[in-house]
Amino acid sequence: MFFMNSLRQKIERIDRRGYKSYKELYGSYKYSDFELHIDRVQCDPFANSSVVRIVIDKHNFSPEWLDSQIDSVALCDYLSRMLWLHCKKNSRQRGTGHSGEISVPDCGQIVLKRSTVEIFDKKIIARLFIGLPAKGRTIDGHSAYEMFFMDIPQIVRTSLFDYALKVEHLTDFIHFHRDQNALRKMLGERNLIAFIANDAILPRESGISQKPMKDAVPFRSPDDFMVEFELPSGRKIAGMGIPEGTTLIVGGGFHGKSTLLQAIQSGVYNHIPGDGREFVITRSDSVKVRSEDGRSVVGVDISPFISELPSKKNTSNFYTQDASGSISMAASISEALEAGAKILLFDEDTSATNFMIKDDRMIELIEREPIVPLVDRVKELREKFGVSVIIVVGGAGEYLDAADTVILMDNFLPRNATNKAKEIIKEYPSKRGKTPAPMNSPAERIVLPKNFSAAEGKRKRNIKVQGKVLIFGEQRIDLHFVEQIMLPTQIRAIGFAMAFLQKKLGHSKLSHLLDIIEKQIQEGGLSSLLDDDWEKTPDLAGFRKYELAATINRMRTLNIEQA
Repeated sequence: MFFMNSLRQKIERIDRRGYKSYKELYGSYKYSDFELHIDRVQCDPFANSSVVRIVIDKHNFSPEWLDSQIDSVALCDYLSRMLWLHCKKNSRQRGTGHSGEISVPDCGQIVLKRSTVEIFDKKIIARLFIGLPAKGRTIDGHSAYEMFFMDIPQIVRTSLFDYALKVEHLTDFIHFHRDQNALRKMLGERNLIAFIANDAILPRESGISQKPMKDAVPFRSPDDFMVEFELPSGRKIAGMGIPEGTTLIVGGGFHGKSTLLQAIQSGVYNHIPGDGREFVITRSDSVKVRSEDGRSVVGVDISPFISELPSKKNTSNFYTQDASGSISMAASISEALEAGAKILLFDEDTSATNFMIKDDRMIELIEREPIVPLVDRVKELREKFGVSVIIVVGGAGEYLDAADTVILMDNFLPRNATNKAKEIIKEYPSKRGKTPAPMNSPAERIVLPKNFSAAEGKRKRNIKVQGKVLIFGEQRIDLHFVEQIMLPTQIRAIGFAMAFLQKKLGHSKLSHLLDIIEKQIQEGGLSSLLDDDWEKTPDLAGFRKYELAATINRMRTLNIEQA
């Protein structure tokens, strides 16, 4: 460990040299109230930014927060947001390329584990991207001095120490997080799938923004769906509880059906105060399923929904590099159940029509139909496998027969239409044909470790994110239709989790691999997916095992064996 003067002397010595001389700054330096570790030094001002790690062992954050897994996630998320805010205030262009950049990723609206700030042995560990300054490709020592001795200390001291923060805001943030976690646990105890609080704001600002829409209609539960909870903070909250079973969300166009479902699918994550969906809470074993033309399917049993194809392909162990909409949905259901999902979410707008329903006339017209539509399986999913389903429908009345609960959306407000649906069923009985053969449990698959090599040519590891595409080694894994991935930082973390699997494990069932990654992150944090400090960056965020499974299942080079 060097002292600050050593860093100052090194900067003076390399001033006006070629850019690669910045590598002499590698090492650890002691400031008066924190340590600064220069873990990665970029080779060029236009290359990926350098990474510094801040270690603070003397702070006054509550030991209760540090010792609690739930509270520490909220604390680290809050500090990550403070870092982002103060990096924006202090970062400025200081030369060519990334010169002068000081940044961490935007956290968005959800609270997650992050590699930006972590807690180990009661120490605060924070990581920042910095662009070491240059004029052309010559070191700008004066600007580097300002960054290391003015800007970075200012950011650290205004973001990561309790005395600079509004403690009442931080305390409220942590209490919100506690309450949301407690409420999610209570849902299972009350046999509920999801809860939407009264006065929640569900619509979003725009298609590219997750912030709440201004002047939106506040949510209000019908009296007969109203449930109340008393939360650990002492807060009492009321709203609509959606029970286990099959739930239909119906209504006219533009009345809020899909908006409600989107809030429910996002409710698997906790949201920040002010988001409007703080108390839209969904059980964590919920997976959104949608149509995805062109995706690959590897060794998946889709026979409960697709059988007797004209090509004679085996649908109990199905492979394709170019799935149709219906095949993609059948595969996604099987994959979600294999990963342990107990709640499936559907929206007819993003589903293959022939997978969702076939009306009486088409049943009469088509003699050889390989597709068993979802409407003929939802009761069996519930009764045989304990899987609940929420479906947004606006034009498929056949689902009324399968529904336990019907929610009618009218101008963004819900009504209980269950009894009316039952009356309609009596007046207009279904003429559906024979019941399909019983479905079996999804077959478990063994994934081979060679799948998870992230090498590309001579590069040992190539993991990048481009929008919602994961570059993993020589592969491009398209995740645009995995809707419960919310942030690029989640995708990047999933990439490193996959590389971790290749390095650590032999042949294993996919479900076993998912459990191992969950345990690794829970015990060691996201940064534990990487061995060396120079590899650890601020841009990893927590993800669920279902999104990891979805990514693995979309690898076009995936190799599996049947268990």
